[in-house]
Amino acid sequence: MSLAPMFKWAENSSKVFLTIELSDSKGADVKIEQDKFHFRFSKDGKIYELNFDFKKNVDVEASSFAIRDRQVEVLLHKAEEGFWYHILKDKNLYKSNCKIDWDLWTDEDEENEKAPMGDFGAPGFNFGGNEFGGNGFDDMPEDDSDDEGLPDLEETPSSEQPAEQKEEDDDEAKKQASS
Repeated sequence: MSLAPMFKWAENSSKVFLTIELSDSKGADVKIEQDKFHFRFSKDGKIYELNFDFKKNVDVEASSFAIRDRQVEVLLHKAEEGFWYHILKDKNLYKSNCKIDWDLWTDEDEENEKAPMGDFGAPGFNFGGNEFGGNGFDDMPEDDSDDEGLPDLEETPSSEQPAEQKEEDDDEAKKQASS
């Protein structure tokens, strides 16, 4: 009996990004067909396998994969542009193993705002960091206009009470003095 590894996926209008989370998967068998995906790997007497139909067709020639130390990355080029909203034709298949990769996800209305996703899955590609490399702060302007025009904060000694509390304390003291 085979086990299904955990995997996550994301998309934009032209590509699907699939990451199979399985460490030390050198020698894994990955097969991309126009409408199907096959993954098989054997380790320590256990067989890990994924076999599913894509929601829509992919361009097999343009698609690629890369086997990393802790995961297998698959870059699928869509045969037709557009959003799939799920990678699997049968979305109930692998339901507990298939997750959305929110780090790579692009909504339709945000697609033009985000930086390109890089060459995910291409040989020699260094996966990691914000938008595939770097810490996300490399292209930020040094002079941030959000910091302008803010007043300095006033320090309040910790022994001072708020005015309302002081008035309540004064009223209480007057009541006790008059009794």
